[in-house]
Amino acid sequence: MSQALASISRKFFPLAICFLISACNGSYTAFEDDKDFNVDAKTTDIETENAEKITLAALQSAYLAHYHSALYDFLDASDLPDDAPLLDPDTNTYQRDCAIFGGTSGTVQYTFSRAAGEIHKAGDRISLRFQNCYEDGVLYDGKLSGSYAKVKGLNNRFIGTDTPACLANLQKELNLTDSQVIYVSGDDVKFRQVADTVEVDVIDYIFTSNDGDTERTDKVLETRVVGKTEKLIIVNNLLELPVNAVTSENGDQLYSVIDLKDKRYNCQNYERTLSVSLNQFSSQKDNLITTLHGSVKLLETSESSSRLNQELISSDFGTTVEQGNLKQVFKMTNYRVQKAVQLANNSYSYLFDGFVSSPSLFGTFQLTTAGKLFGNFAEAYPFSGSLEIKGRGLERVNLLPTNLDIRLQVDFNGDSNGTGFGDIDILIDTTWADLFERNFKE
Repeated sequence: MSQALASISRKFFPLAICFLISACNGSYTAFEDDKDFNVDAKTTDIETENAEKITLAALQSAYLAHYHSALYDFLDASDLPDDAPLLDPDTNTYQRDCAIFGGTSGTVQYTFSRAAGEIHKAGDRISLRFQNCYEDGVLYDGKLSGSYAKVKGLNNRFIGTDTPACLANLQKELNLTDSQVIYVSGDDVKFRQVADTVEVDVIDYIFTSNDGDTERTDKVLETRVVGKTEKLIIVNNLLELPVNAVTSENGDQLYSVIDLKDKRYNCQNYERTLSVSLNQFSSQKDNLITTLHGSVKLLETSESSSRLNQELISSDFGTTVEQGNLKQVFKMTNYRVQKAVQLANNSYSYLFDGFVSSPSLFGTFQLTTAGKLFGNFAEAYPFSGSLEIKGRGLERVNLLPTNLDIRLQVDFNGDSNGTGFGDIDILIDTTWADLFERNFKE
């Protein structure tokens, strides 16, 4: 009998252990030691001799690959050039010829599921195909296709919103009817909470001149009282609208009062997120060809008619850089690029974050959010800011541009003085032109 029990035990205990393992999410991890999740993924060994080469690779794969790209140029049909004729009305496809390059003219074809100025929604699709298309000194090739994953904001047409369109969207967002909309006319509106009400003062600015100095007096034209349980939208139609007035900017203003709290709205604001597939999506400027391939997520936001934020967010994809006979392939991991565009003065800023891997980089380095590059689209290079490239441990290169010149602050041995922090070991002074032409100083 004891032998039988022993036999059963030998069979039962392994089976019981198996059941316990299965109960722990179907793996053996419950029985393993705690892992160190702060593993340093950076393996690039930064040295004096390779600092400029690593910096050039970062600029070409991260900065120029996006700066030259048409990645954000045609996200809806309102971005179409005026000379793009309709090719197929059933699919809303447009096609136009490009300038001749290398003796051959190219084409670019655009397809949008929404016409320009229509209300956009999640699921709307876009596609863009370049074939030997030469535009403004850049040769484009390849295909972009994608769909809208999310649309937010009061400007869901992406062409600028007037007061009636903004009001309609705001009513829908707040679930308020026409009877809950109040129209006033003044230079400004001010809100004051008094007991269980909000008093809304409609203001007229009165300017007087005294001995060459201009003084402003605020005159209350009328006061509206909003009760505790009321939910209202207040539209202030300005007394004097400037030419080409923009709602929420220098034109009419929209507010709400809900639960005794007032809020002002930005009618030009929108946020759109697109899931995009890139098939050999390339741009060639002079002798540099950069190609993006893989799946990415694009985000574009607008706070005003003069500013755009365009981002490539949390994406893993490939970038190929060709310069002359040299071809390098880079893997971008958990990668983000943010480009802020000031349309009023034609300027931009770039921020980079994420990991870049390549055999030519001796492994993997990290671009950080420690700085931004600032430039003007009329100039060839960024003129100020910084770019931080982090190698293994505490090793790093800081790029500091000043117009045409660049200074590289190189830390090739991490913490050399025992402080626990990296420190700059050498300075390399060069120029954008020398760096891009591989005229390295070290």
